[in-house]
Amino acid sequence: MTRAPWSVPRERLLVALLACVVRLLVVVAVEPEPVWDGRYFDAFARHLADGDGYVVASEGDDGLLKPTAHYPVGFPAVLAVAYRWFGDRVGVAFVVQTLLGAALVVVVHAIASQVSSRRAARLAAVLTAFHPGLVMQAPLIMAEPLAALLYAGIIACMMQRDAGVRRYASAGALAGFATLVRPQTLLLAPALLAVVLAENPANRRSLVPRARGALVFALAFGAVVLPWSLRNARVLDGPALVSTNGGWNLAIGTLPGATGRYRGLPAGHGCEAEVGEVHLDRCLGIKGREAIANDPRRMLALVPAKLSYAMDYEEFPMEAIREARPEAVPDLLRRCSWPVFMAFHQALLLGAAFVVVRHRPWKTQVLAAVVAAVPMLMLARPTSGGVAVALAGLLLTEDDRLSRLVGATLGVFLCTHAVFFGEDRYHIVIEALLVIVLAVRVYPRMADPKVVGP
Repeated sequence: MTRAPWSVPRERLLVALLACVVRLLVVVAVEPEPVWDGRYFDAFARHLADGDGYVVASEGDDGLLKPTAHYPVGFPAVLAVAYRWFGDRVGVAFVVQTLLGAALVVVVHAIASQVSSRRAARLAAVLTAFHPGLVMQAPLIMAEPLAALLYAGIIACMMQRDAGVRRYASAGALAGFATLVRPQTLLLAPALLAVVLAENPANRRSLVPRARGALVFALAFGAVVLPWSLRNARVLDGPALVSTNGGWNLAIGTLPGATGRYRGLPAGHGCEAEVGEVHLDRCLGIKGREAIANDPRRMLALVPAKLSYAMDYEEFPMEAIREARPEAVPDLLRRCSWPVFMAFHQALLLGAAFVVVRHRPWKTQVLAAVVAAVPMLMLARPTSGGVAVALAGLLLTEDDRLSRLVGATLGVFLCTHAVFFGEDRYHIVIEALLVIVLAVRVYPRMADPKVVGP
């Protein structure tokens, strides 16, 4: 007598539990502490949990708390809820990161099972659960795991074809919260909405439902974001839609001495006299735009390096752990680990590009190869930035909605970092989407075995 296969929900839960176990084992083994941006996120969350508001200690001896919006509020707000319920111990933050990783596994499995086969869903969930770069987010207090979950959640909502306005309301609310976590979502949200609204343009009977859906999406988005924007206008030195670091980041990626990755602001940037977060950020934004206008060729020449830093490497997790606990990461482990992480990430990206391009006409394959090779020629070394650009273009020209949604997400991600700067931790937000692209093509629906359960 053959045993019936596990139901889809049980399988999903099992892989999520395995993801939790692996991440918790890493956290226990490392015993991490907050470092770099994580220290700020932890401090913001503690102040929120204590009822102080979103504040930062002012410089000087007085140490007074003053309102801030330099860092996006979304991730500290999630930590603050956990701190309020379970105590403001730093270990709570790492449990939150573990649960976010497990939740991402669930959403990835749900998306893949909806559009493809049972095997595809299983493969996508397992890859997400044991992806070294995703696993190593658990001992870090960074916003990328939450952003990755929200991005996957938005796409899951938009993949629902029979949910009516609820689909748009859910997607709009998630996009609004994702904006509070990662302000670049301001560009992504309309791009994803356009993908859905642009389907079947010749069907005039669907114009009214689509217009109603777009309105619901915008209202849900605004209901999440606008209260924070009003708070900023009330307590800061000027209005700020989400955060006050857009000008900072533009200046870092454009002012003289820019390398394509993060660096401190150069001395003499011209905004030293500005007082207040909003005015300083506006000034830096103006300086960044002036740098682009004054030397556009230099800005274009920096794009391959920016995409390379955003897509080529996977060394941030181990470097952050080593910063917090040097004794936990000997030099040999440090040298050996990040190439393994990088190889997994690169294999995932190249694998996704291969399965997408392999059935396209040879002219398209040649064009994709040329696009992928351009950054390599400009940097005189192998880089996957061009591969990511080619993959985004290929996905946007596919026939199915999931491919176009992932293509739009990847395209906005690449355009954002081509203008600002790249760091290897940023691609964590799109890593699970690459997993889905790979899995649903390796095991399409026609290869699905008989499914038992919903």
